[in-house]
Amino acid sequence: MYWPDKFSRLARASPVRLWVLAFLILNLLALESGGVVSMSRYAALRAMTDQHTFRIDDFVDWTVDWARTPDGHYYSNKAPGAVFLAFPLFWALDQACRLLPRCDQLDERGRRRPPGFMVQTMISVSYQAIPFGLLCLLAVAVLNRNGATTAAMHFCALALLFGNTAAIFMSSWFGHGITSCLVLSACLCLVYGRYFLLGLSIGLAVLCDYSAALLVPGFVCALVCAHRANLFWIGPFLLGGAMPGVLWWWYHDSAFGSPFAIANQFQNPAFVYVADVPGNVWGIFAPVPSAHLLFELLLGSTRGLLFTQPWVLVLLPASLILATRSSGALVERQLTLVCLIGFALLLWMNASFGGWHGGLSAGPRYLSAILPPFALLAGLQYRRLSFLVRALLWITLFVAVGERGQIFATTILAPREPLWAWQWQVLTSDDSLREWARLGTYWIVLMTAGWRLRERKTIT
Repeated sequence: MYWPDKFSRLARASPVRLWVLAFLILNLLALESGGVVSMSRYAALRAMTDQHTFRIDDFVDWTVDWARTPDGHYYSNKAPGAVFLAFPLFWALDQACRLLPRCDQLDERGRRRPPGFMVQTMISVSYQAIPFGLLCLLAVAVLNRNGATTAAMHFCALALLFGNTAAIFMSSWFGHGITSCLVLSACLCLVYGRYFLLGLSIGLAVLCDYSAALLVPGFVCALVCAHRANLFWIGPFLLGGAMPGVLWWWYHDSAFGSPFAIANQFQNPAFVYVADVPGNVWGIFAPVPSAHLLFELLLGSTRGLLFTQPWVLVLLPASLILATRSSGALVERQLTLVCLIGFALLLWMNASFGGWHGGLSAGPRYLSAILPPFALLAGLQYRRLSFLVRALLWITLFVAVGERGQIFATTILAPREPLWAWQWQVLTSDDSLREWARLGTYWIVLMTAGWRLRERKTIT
């Protein structure tokens, strides 16, 4: 009962507890399946449960996100971590469904049907929304321990829960939600000096999303910054990463014939966008980032940070300036390295990727894993920022929170169009009563939480 009791006391004492509660309520009201992206993973889970194989040959029609190996077999084109983590709960729920005749019907091809809404909901909430809420409480506890102001704690909580692209995926099994949870967990383990858990968290993040490997250099630099020539952390760090490493080896060797071969090498040809670019990698990545795509990811109206979470663009130069002017606390320096190095590498990768837009996605989802740590960094740096920068952070955070409301009212599966214009078009269509009701619900829940916190004088 130690851990539940500890989290219970933490929740009761946290000044941001009602923000977390509002986040969980809204996630229960904003459930979406995630379309073919989620179904790629559910096809793998169905194959593992029913056929005891990673091959999705019999379920490939569920999704377009597949990888086909030279022997003609199909696999999910996703990193396997989210499937491995979800498998115990999926298997238990699947066994329960078998006891209910109406839930265990076969389709026209004699296959068991895709997991239903309830199963998908329980997986998403159990592995993403609830852990992310708990991690928010721990992040605010870190700020409290480091002498942050109450305003800094509330900024961190709002930016974490409602102000970044990662947060919108917590109620669907896209893979980005659980990866973001694991990356934030790694940041907290770094701060608390839990190097075994740090290795485990970042190892699982890489197992859930291949691109998370680009965040490892930032964590290593942060560890070297803290301990310099003292390398005692290497043993626990590598030991923590050993279990995800074994799973990585087993899966990729079984599916693709080598632990060094990943699903992207066997991508559905429909998504091989840059095959004609000299020096491309697997027809998916160009050797040099595109200046146009860099602009789109940072400032573009379709997926750009300026239109989805502009507070990150305010914090980026402010963090760079603080890093050059003064050393700051050790925890702040470590998080600065993680955020800036990780963001630069993910941005480079995303701007080199032929499918940079992330398909149907209300935000730059291939950057999403590094965005929650920026909220923690903002809380740590808040006291040292000028009044003007703090004002800009709050103004731009309100824009991001407003955009979260728009997504809540419409969908996370936004087309490749200017985001705000498309959402406004949906809200002003003839049949938009449902969307306006959802938008009103979002603001009622959020404002009720804020009002109650104000009454209890936890917002100052």
